[in-house]
Amino acid sequence: MRFFLSIICLPLIFSIANAQLVDIVRLEYTNIPSLGSDFDFDRKRFAFNYPVKLKNETYLFFGLEYNAIDLNFNDSIPNFDQTKTDEFRLLDINLTYTYKINENWRFAARLVPGFSSNLETNEFLFDDTFISGTMVLIKDKKASPEVLKPNRLIVGVAYSNTSGVVFPIPFVSYYKKFHPKWSYNLGVPTTNFQFHASERLRFKLLAQIDGFTSNLQEGLLVNDERLAERIRMNLLLVGLRYEYKLTHNIEMYLNTTHSLRTRIQLRANRRTIFTFKKRKVVHFTGGVRLKI
Repeated sequence: MRFFLSIICLPLIFSIANAQLVDIVRLEYTNIPSLGSDFDFDRKRFAFNYPVKLKNETYLFFGLEYNAIDLNFNDSIPNFDQTKTDEFRLLDINLTYTYKINENWRFAARLVPGFSSNLETNEFLFDDTFISGTMVLIKDKKASPEVLKPNRLIVGVAYSNTSGVVFPIPFVSYYKKFHPKWSYNLGVPTTNFQFHASERLRFKLLAQIDGFTSNLQEGLLVNDERLAERIRMNLLLVGLRYEYKLTHNIEMYLNTTHSLRTRIQLRANRRTIFTFKKRKVVHFTGGVRLKI
C-alpha cells in the first residue's frame, strides 16, 4: 500500500513518458468548482521546451513549466489558517537528453530541479526546492508505415524527493492502435481508450492522476498543536477527453472528469498530521499545445 501511494505522488515527473516531451508550448487551465464541496481549486499552467539538435537523431531540450495554483477551503475546515494555503507557485526547470540507440529503441533522460511554495515570506527558501528525474527507453512504432497496428512501448524509472521514497520507481506505458478508429494507452499517469473520429478529432475515455506537492513557508499550525511543513494533493480521475487539431502541430483539448478519490494532506517530518478526503469532485481541464 505504501508503494502504491508513493506512485500516485509522482504524476508530474512521468511527463517524459507522454506528449509533454514533444510539446514546444502548452497553455492549460484546470478548475475544480466547489459545487457543494469543501474546497475549490484553480491551476494555470504554462510549459515551454526548446529543442537543440546535437547530431543525427540526438537532441537536447531546455524547458520550463510554471504553475499558479489557488486552493480555497470553506469554513467547514477550521483546523488551520487557510490564508496560508490559498496560493502556491511552482516552477520547474528541465533538461532532457534523448538519442536513438538503434532502429527500434530510443533513450531519453530528464532532470528537473524546481521550487514549489506558498511564498508566505515573499522570498525563496531552500526548503522550497525539489528535484526529480526520469530515465526511459522508448520503442515507437506509431508512425512506421510497415506496421499494421501502430504501437509504442515506454519502460523506465522515475524519482522525486517530493514522494518520500528514497529510490527510483519503475513504470511501463504501452500504446496500441488496433483499428483505424480505435486505440488505447495503458500506463501512469494516464490510461485511456481512444476513438479517432477523423484525422483531426479524437475522443478519449481516460483514467489519470493529478495533483501537486508544495512547501509551507514558516509552517502551518494545525489544530493548535502541530506545525505542518508541506502540503500534498492527489486526485484519481476518470472521465472524457476531447482533442481537436487546429493545424498539424497545434492541438486544443478539454477534459471533463470526476474524482474517484481526492486526498489533501498536511505533512511534517514525512508524516501526515491532517488529511482531507473527498469523492465525486468535478474536474475540468482545457488547453492548447504546440507539438513538434
